[in-house]
Amino acid sequence: MFASPGASASRKSEGWSRGFTPKTSDKGPEHVEIRLKTDKESGFIDKPEIVYVTEYVEDQRPQLAPGQQAVVNIAVQVIDGLVEIAKPLVAHWWHTQAVPVLVAKREGLVLKQQARRAQKKALRAGA
Repeated sequence: MFASPGASASRKSEGWSRGFTPKTSDKGPEHVEIRLKTDKESGFIDKPEIVYVTEYVEDQRPQLAPGQQAVVNIAVQVIDGLVEIAKPLVAHWWHTQAVPVLVAKREGLVLKQQARRAQKKALRAGA
């Protein structure tokens, strides 16, 4: 569940957490507030108290100005272009550099494991 900033201040006492339910209505998302009791209050926590809030709460995310949105759009296009350029380079590096190192490392570990097993077997046979 996602807690929105400042949502815990919606109740006057501490220990409240606000989140959105997965279902939304025409008026907007339905909200749930869950009060998390401290050990002092309840001893053992069986179930949190759930309070359904039906009033509409607007989206808390900040809206970007048109200039800021243009900068974001350009940055996204540049990053997408760089990712497309990097894909074949990363694939080449993966197949020529990374995979051989990983295979060699695995083969070394398998040889060590076989040597340990043979040593244990020899110790058992000698004991």
